[in-house]
Amino acid sequence: MPQGVVVGSGPNGLVGAIYLARAGFSVTVLEEQEEPGGGLRSYINEPFGTIHDHCSAVHPMAWVSPVFRQLGMLQDIPMAFPPSAFEHPLCHRERNRRDGLFLDRLHSKLAKFAGVAAHSMRSPYHPWSLGTGTALGALAWAVGWPVVVGGSGRIAEYLVRVLEAHGGKVRCNSSVNPDKLPDDLATADVVLWDTDIPTAHRAAGAPSDNWQFGPGVAKADFVTDRPIPWENSETGRAGTIHLGGTWNEIVRAERDVARGVMPRHPVSLVSQPSLFDSTRAPEGLHTVWAYSHVPSDSDVDPVSTLRDEIELRAPGFGNSVIDARGTTASGMAHHNRNFRGGDIFSGATRGSQMLTSRWPHSPWSLPVENWFVCSQATPPGPGVHGINGYIAARLALMYWSKHHS
Repeated sequence: MPQGVVVGSGPNGLVGAIYLARAGFSVTVLEEQEEPGGGLRSYINEPFGTIHDHCSAVHPMAWVSPVFRQLGMLQDIPMAFPPSAFEHPLCHRERNRRDGLFLDRLHSKLAKFAGVAAHSMRSPYHPWSLGTGTALGALAWAVGWPVVVGGSGRIAEYLVRVLEAHGGKVRCNSSVNPDKLPDDLATADVVLWDTDIPTAHRAAGAPSDNWQFGPGVAKADFVTDRPIPWENSETGRAGTIHLGGTWNEIVRAERDVARGVMPRHPVSLVSQPSLFDSTRAPEGLHTVWAYSHVPSDSDVDPVSTLRDEIELRAPGFGNSVIDARGTTASGMAHHNRNFRGGDIFSGATRGSQMLTSRWPHSPWSLPVENWFVCSQATPPGPGVHGINGYIAARLALMYWSKHHS
């Protein structure tokens, strides 16, 4: 039986492992953390019994993923759909305009689009951001932006079960040093790397000096004794809230972050899953997931930053907080080595980098011919959809078939 090894157990690593196992490979996934899932893990705040997501929290791409649909996940994993996919509340300072009704509405719509586009971690003017805003906005209208009932970790747990049903296994607490590779990799027939590009290239003996990482995020998880008291009650109907002000303010903030400067009011994303998923918190408590865009490797305290940004649009929020846990941008890599400097996309979101970093070779290939990169740093890019892992597995199977036919 041919042997397959996957380094890293994020959604793409697990999907790649599943497709190798379905093709008859004996597959082992090596994961350095105590549990699989990468950015899909959830944890329980034991003193309060609340469930929080480590990184990824809202899943429109998972819901429309053809890979997840083929694996049967959408039938087995319940999701909750908030009445409104997203909102973009403006505080008094941001609404203090006298431009007339038409321009007020225009500013509001531009701000709303800028908030969605800012998911790309770049200025709304950037082509990648315009594409991101259009795609995510379309999904908001078409299907909504759901949260996973019980936490995002349910997706990872499902993928592990599918892998094990096909004979594969996940070995946790198994760190892979790219400078001293374990024997599993030397004897494997194919290897998939669910890692950032520099790590995979370093392991292959060909360091990638031209790969650039993007800005970081600083994340906080709050436990509150009431829902967020938004000034605009409509905001309480949304699963995701974008904070950052007007179009021009978001542009300035994202440009500051890209230059390594911490903006006074960073672009921030907030999710309030317990409003729509009662399993996230005991009665009388609520959970809030949030992060801000900050310079790479920043040590800025996310708890105070995010508390203040929410307070501007929801006076009294600070008084409702009974517990808060934060992770700085510099600390994100402790939970997931791919998030270098807090870059949760494992590389600057530039199509040119993603598509041409290995030119004239494919972006999934590596100098070792039976090794392939399957992480979100490859096309079609970030997001919980598993397509990167599926493509890499298909390329690995094509390689195997060509050399063993």
